[in-house]
Amino acid sequence: MGAVGWFEFSRGPRTPEQLAVARSFFGEEGVLGFSETLADEAAEVFRRLGSPRKRAADVAIGVTASAHGPFLVRWAYGRESPSAPSTSAIQSIPRTLAPRT
Repeated sequence: MGAVGWFEFSRGPRTPEQLAVARSFFGEEGVLGFSETLADEAAEVFRRLGSPRKRAADVAIGVTASAHGPFLVRWAYGRESPSAPSTSAIQSIPRTLAPRT
């Protein structure tokens, strides 16, 4: 998981158990840094999309994910405990990038 995404997720509110489950999905690299190269790429995508400022972190998360072969963990609120999300699905996202121009 990228550093920006981990910040967005872990700032909570999250229980220690939820954070532990989330960490169990990290690859060997753990939390991936947001490098200068990724920052430059995210800035270019941000400009091309004409994104509003409130979407800047989303663009950074997407660029980091596309560079590292992303997967999606979906949190869902269940009937058993409506206030506590539980992991309900893990889905690989195919790594398809548009050609760079």
